[in-house]
Amino acid sequence: MLILTIDDHVTHSPTLPSCPPLTAAMTLAGLLFLFPSFACAQGSASEVALARSQFTEGVTAAREHRWEDALASFTRSYALSPRPVTLFNLAGAHAELGHLVEATEGYRRFLGSAEPRDAERFGAQARTALDALQPRLAHLTVTVEALQGDDGLTLDGADLNPSTLGLAMDVNPGTHTVDVTRAGASVAHEEVTLAEGAQRSVVLDAAAAVPAVASVAAPPTEAAPSYRMTVSDDASEGPHDDTALIVGLVVGAVALVAGGVVLGVVLGSPGEPASFQGTLMPGSIVLP
Repeated sequence: MLILTIDDHVTHSPTLPSCPPLTAAMTLAGLLFLFPSFACAQGSASEVALARSQFTEGVTAAREHRWEDALASFTRSYALSPRPVTLFNLAGAHAELGHLVEATEGYRRFLGSAEPRDAERFGAQARTALDALQPRLAHLTVTVEALQGDDGLTLDGADLNPSTLGLAMDVNPGTHTVDVTRAGASVAHEEVTLAEGAQRSVVLDAAAAVPAVASVAAPPTEAAPSYRMTVSDDASEGPHDDTALIVGLVVGAVALVAGGVVLGVVLGSPGEPASFQGTLMPGSIVLP
């Protein structure tokens, strides 16, 4: 097959249009690459020039078998100037990368949108490529039991329309994953690998799937307050509070009895000097 590129220095073929000039350049792995009539395209002059440049880069990358680069350049060219003939090259790049679904759709779109002149000249090649690709497509049928209205359904991370369930879908050969999510959690998952031309059905059961409920932490308990009491024996500070003194005596007595010590305490008047002093951790208690 031919690669056709612009060459202003080559005499135009009488069978090709003069807008723009085209010439046969080389063959490449049975693929036909065409240079669309950008000079006749709609859009600003800058967009048309950029579309032409991207197309040229795509053809160069294809010659060097850099198919990812070729696909990117053809995609940008088509976005800038959506010429049906560019779809032909896009389909060829997709086919080389194993994107068989995208390739077949590209050829179909070309055949459905090409101008009569291009359809007559290149339609046969597009139909031949399409006929060769279709037997290579894999087919996947997905069924989900008990799918709920708010459930999410994805194929390879992309949203899958529930209307496709139970129908054989064209997919590229390779590994595919089907996921059902509910309330943001995955409730059913299936991974399947298909060879070229293979057919496979997968059934996911979401009936008993219940997303985990997050546990609610109990509120923290407040620590019991600690108390510290000191009874001073300094007579200059004024009369003692009887309540504080009684509490201090009780606490001290309990502590002394628990330690196995029996101690008599002689109470005097507020102005008398202390007859006993002691330290009881964590607080300090002074008994007069």
